[in-house]
Amino acid sequence: MIARAPDPVIHGLADLIVRTTPAAGTPAVLPPTSTSEPAMSEPAAEGPVVAAPALGELHSQAPAAAPPASAAGLTELSAAERAIASLTAHHTGQTDVTSAAIAHRSGPVPAVQEPSRHRPSSEVEAELNRLAFLPDVDLDDAGPVEVPQIAVSDVAGTTGSTPAVAGVPAGPSLSNHEVYAPRASASAAAAGHMQRRSYSDFAQASVTVKRKRKRHGFRRVLTLVILLAMVGGGLFAVKKYVLDVRWADDVAPLADEVAAASGVSFDHAVDVRTQPTDEFALGLARATLGVEAGSAAATTLASEWRSLGLLGGELDLGAIGLAAMPSAPAYYDPAGETVYVIDGLPQELRTFAVHRALALALLDQEFGWGRRAAAAAPATRAGTQALYDAAALEIALRLVDDSEREAILGQVFGLYGTYPIPSSPSPYGSVVAGRLGVAAWPLFRGASIAASPYLANAAPTDAQVLDLRRLVSGVPEATTANARGMLYWYHVLAARLDDDVAWRTALTWAGDSVTVLEPTATSSSCVAAMFQATLGDTSTVRSAFEQWAQAAPQESLTTVSAVDANGGIQITINACDPGAAVATSDGSAVLGLGAAPLRSEQMRQLTEAQTGISDMVAACAAAFGGSVSMADERGVIDPVGGWPVALGRSLPDPVGTGCAPAA
Repeated sequence: MIARAPDPVIHGLADLIVRTTPAAGTPAVLPPTSTSEPAMSEPAAEGPVVAAPALGELHSQAPAAAPPASAAGLTELSAAERAIASLTAHHTGQTDVTSAAIAHRSGPVPAVQEPSRHRPSSEVEAELNRLAFLPDVDLDDAGPVEVPQIAVSDVAGTTGSTPAVAGVPAGPSLSNHEVYAPRASASAAAAGHMQRRSYSDFAQASVTVKRKRKRHGFRRVLTLVILLAMVGGGLFAVKKYVLDVRWADDVAPLADEVAAASGVSFDHAVDVRTQPTDEFALGLARATLGVEAGSAAATTLASEWRSLGLLGGELDLGAIGLAAMPSAPAYYDPAGETVYVIDGLPQELRTFAVHRALALALLDQEFGWGRRAAAAAPATRAGTQALYDAAALEIALRLVDDSEREAILGQVFGLYGTYPIPSSPSPYGSVVAGRLGVAAWPLFRGASIAASPYLANAAPTDAQVLDLRRLVSGVPEATTANARGMLYWYHVLAARLDDDVAWRTALTWAGDSVTVLEPTATSSSCVAAMFQATLGDTSTVRSAFEQWAQAAPQESLTTVSAVDANGGIQITINACDPGAAVATSDGSAVLGLGAAPLRSEQMRQLTEAQTGISDMVAACAAAFGGSVSMADERGVIDPVGGWPVALGRSLPDPVGTGCAPAA
């Protein structure tokens, strides 16, 4: 049962309503919705949801219509209650006195809240209303959150049918979108209390926020790898089928023959170019000696060679190349991976020369010798080039039958009549340019080139190739950056001494150093050199260098001195450039590779004659093969019956020389 308020309170309330109610025609202002609940309330019938304002706010709002009353409620109205209801109905224009009375009896009747007509009195209140409609957001669930816009109207009374209150500026209000409007009806209050509303009661439907995909680093890396592989494959295909040089029609069969004879395949095609004689000769000397004609390096090289007797006159690279041409009618330049061949060669000689040059290119692709040689000291560069040229020469000789052999041999000698080939101004330079492989090619005869233990990553000194005892021992030899090597010093001595004496002295080589001193205002360019000997008879070495210095021209101011060092003897040489007009040697012919071709051939013969003999024992015994002379010179190809010089010599005895134990 509803408790009645005392009559004085009722009469005071009525008086307050009369004094504070606006005059007729004055628009009523709806207060903001209060979050507090009335102390007591009747169960609400189906109808609009209402909110109860505080008692102190009644002066600023007009009461709204109350829900219909029951018949039982009418019988309990007193005269005072009816008077209050009558006054309330009079001021609000309400004709239903009973409803007004019930409103008085039950407490102030809240006005129906219509968001579309409600106008907050301040921006702060509008912001609070806006935030009240925001959904609860799970911070762990990443995604966009939509915030309702505040619609601001500059014209009063434009947001609904309710007119604006005079003197109160129009403020911001929530969007009129139906998402933010309350439902038309409310549920019945449970347990005598008004049910609270949440955002889900007003929203049309819950909006599912998509969760952002997690970034997977592994997928990114895998995608990048796949893309790079595709790009790399495309670039490789373009390089192989578009950019790379294609085999010329007349060269492709020769390349196939070289690959078949060596057991190694080409990685890519090699350009083969034909050149006239003069251009070819100059390029041959330039590629093998590493200097350009007329350059400062060529001038320095000329002074060095004249000081030590390796050059007579001017440094003529073309003449050096022409003298080397019969031994190398074609050559391979590793710097440009190109084969050059002289124009107009007879067919058999051209085929043989191109086979040899292509074999060098193939070995470069397989073992990378050109790159190692380019970065090495002169002694190592000459040794590396000699070793791989020996293998290339063996490959080319495998492709020559007996009928072709005789034709090639005759055509090589015929070049001297066809072309004006002069005597070389530097026999050393011409040997380096065309004949280095002759020193050791018997080492590869009948052997597998691809499986050879001497070619993989090889960078030997020229002493190891000229003296195969050093090579087969497997002991590497270190050199200084300016070491010239064994062949260099053999030619220095052979320019003024007997070939055999020069060879035996050169075999003691254990290192050297050559420095070219720049010319001054009072002197020409000079050379300060050192020759280290640790093998053989040191007294022979001292004597050989002293004889060599005595045979030097006086203009060179040549001197030598010897001291014991490092278990051997060290020779110090000082000599100056006498000039191009002075003869620096005796002018006699020089055995190009010393005794190296004969020793390597005798080593091969021993391994074939004695089953089970090792390369080390055979190389040791061959070193005692006797003295040599100019008659022991060997070309790049032998007659059909073999090299007569080696056939005319008896083989050394491995046991008698102490190289093998007695049986």
